[in-house]
Amino acid sequence: MNLREVHVWRADVGLNSATPGMPELAPLDARERAQAAKLRRAADRRRYVASHAFLRRVLPRYVGVPAGELRFATGQYGKPALSYPTTGLAFNLSHSGSVALVAVAGGAAVGVDVEQARSDVDIHGLARTVFSEEERRVLRACDPALQCALFYRTWVCKEALLKACGAGLSVAPDRLTVLKRACSSDPCASLIGLAGTAWGVRLLDLGNEGYFAAVAAPGDDWAAVLATTDSPVALRAARLPFGAGFSPAG
Repeated sequence: MNLREVHVWRADVGLNSATPGMPELAPLDARERAQAAKLRRAADRRRYVASHAFLRRVLPRYVGVPAGELRFATGQYGKPALSYPTTGLAFNLSHSGSVALVAVAGGAAVGVDVEQARSDVDIHGLARTVFSEEERRVLRACDPALQCALFYRTWVCKEALLKACGAGLSVAPDRLTVLKRACSSDPCASLIGLAGTAWGVRLLDLGNEGYFAAVAAPGDDWAAVLATTDSPVALRAARLPFGAGFSPAG
């Protein structure tokens, strides 16, 4: 694949999805099956199995190894990577509601996040724990009608960045500032410094009302591409009007 591209694959993992062979015939390994079994709700188990089955359908397209032969390892903070076959391929998986996304990049770290907006979420209460002081200030100053969308846009960008760098919960989300202003006429994204790397972030337009998604990779000289089973198609992706800054609190 082109090193200047990040491929983003999408699947429907909702309860009404009918992708052949997804949950029932998925060649999941023992760790994945054990993780699925820990989920109390049947719907959550089904989505977990479907999304991991989807990952195993995507990766063989790049590495030429059957889905059942793929082996995974986790990094220090739990980020998965391929242990077999050994390649320079980076990938990341996220799922929420009925949508699963797999991001794939050649020779680079990558992170992706998708979130289904919920009407029962206290966005300002949650922002107090996951947004920096500067981001909370921008959120409060935004038009109330737009605050929910702005909250989720910011949240998926943070998650994509944290997943890309593999830091996990070792970096508190409220210590990472990605949102500098609610809107801007400048279409260019500023690089965001985290874990010694400058990261670019792209918001993804999934065409689904109520879903927000973002993908992150090193640098800014890359494009997000929607990959399909037929051929890659340019993904509608917006460069973010977000400023740079890893701002340790205190």
